[in-house]
Amino acid sequence: MVYGFRKVGKYCILVATVLIIFNIAGVWIYEGSYRRNSLLTCERENNNILSSTDKHIEGKSYDILINSYMRSGSSFMGRLLAWHPDTFYWYEPLWNYDSGVYYWGKDLLCVGRNMCGLAKNKTRHNLGRVYATFDNIYNCNLSVLSAAMTENITLIHSGKIWQPYKECRKKKLSILKCLQQMEQVCKSSKHKATKTVRLTLDNLESTLKTNPDVKLIHLFRDPRAIMNSRLTTKWFGLKELRFNDYKLLQEDATDLCNRMIHDFIAGIHLKQKYPQRFSFVMFEDLMDDKTKKSKILFEFFGLEMRIDKDLFKAVPVPTDDYKFTRRKSKNYADWWRLQLSVGALDIIDRSCINALECLGYKRFFTEENLRNLSIKAYDFQNQYKLQNILKTDHYEL
Repeated sequence: MVYGFRKVGKYCILVATVLIIFNIAGVWIYEGSYRRNSLLTCERENNNILSSTDKHIEGKSYDILINSYMRSGSSFMGRLLAWHPDTFYWYEPLWNYDSGVYYWGKDLLCVGRNMCGLAKNKTRHNLGRVYATFDNIYNCNLSVLSAAMTENITLIHSGKIWQPYKECRKKKLSILKCLQQMEQVCKSSKHKATKTVRLTLDNLESTLKTNPDVKLIHLFRDPRAIMNSRLTTKWFGLKELRFNDYKLLQEDATDLCNRMIHDFIAGIHLKQKYPQRFSFVMFEDLMDDKTKKSKILFEFFGLEMRIDKDLFKAVPVPTDDYKFTRRKSKNYADWWRLQLSVGALDIIDRSCINALECLGYKRFFTEENLRNLSIKAYDFQNQYKLQNILKTDHYEL
């Protein structure tokens, strides 16, 4: 059964609390308690917050912040919105600081698989530096971000806007000097953009508070698709180990889906405070009509409408006949259904059943239905859908 928002809001909060206590208890006592309290607090706050009066201003150029999870399609979303001639994009600016970890709330540093604790190295791992990094990008103070520059990552994934930096480095100038040159490129861009997969959603409210021109989207994707992508990505290091009862797969899926429920609740909170500056985006909804939905996203951020068949060109809006490379199915949103084993599906379903129900993803009880792509794997509430992104001023529980 697929639950709607109104039915499952409090149910999700209760289930998330129980799941997290059982998965964290015995590893970190303080951390388990913190996670439980953050979820309960979200419920209380949502009962008392009045909707903000902020409005979308048609024609205004907004800055872009994308939050999501590893292997969720967030890099695609970054290219779609930020590989644009009027946009300065810094891909994963936290990579150098926090590669391999993510922040859960204000206190916890997690390495995945429900292993969280207090950061031992406060100089390297602290949210103050995270917030400052985003603020500096949106204010084009790039010369203070030398430590965040990962040239083999940033320059590959951040688009053609970084060509002046490449030319600068070819002249043997320092990273600092080249970042100083990029400040003018940043300042002359209508939009500044970045994306991250290293924060729970509640940690980004600070960026919305201090940067009034920033709009934030949180990208959700079917956790079974995310887990399949992790299983088939060599560098991720996740494998199906049947002889070990899929232990690593179960731990990774549980960690992902606990985090998704936490972000779901945090997103309801943010939507009430910033109704026109925050939105959920469902990956499958976007891919259902790429051209139409891309234009809606462009309007949300005040991006100029352009259409190009090639996603990897400077101005990307994929057309409906766009073919994704390196994929085993032309249906980008559903190709995991042709690849994921039934055994792995069962493990992920059991670990993610509550996240699936909260977010509107359907379960498959036969392999025949799983492989039948004419059967949709989701049934999203209207308030989730991109067609309503400018109409929805809060998410109902």
